[in-house]
Amino acid sequence: QVTEIFHLQLTEAFSKLDLNTPQAKN
Repeated sequence: QVTEIFHLQLTEAFSKLDLNTPQAKN
């Protein structure tokens, strides 16, 4: 399903944002 792929990309993008954002660890 296309939705699963889109969701996977979103999760990956957010995980990268969390790594690049120090505030996410607080």
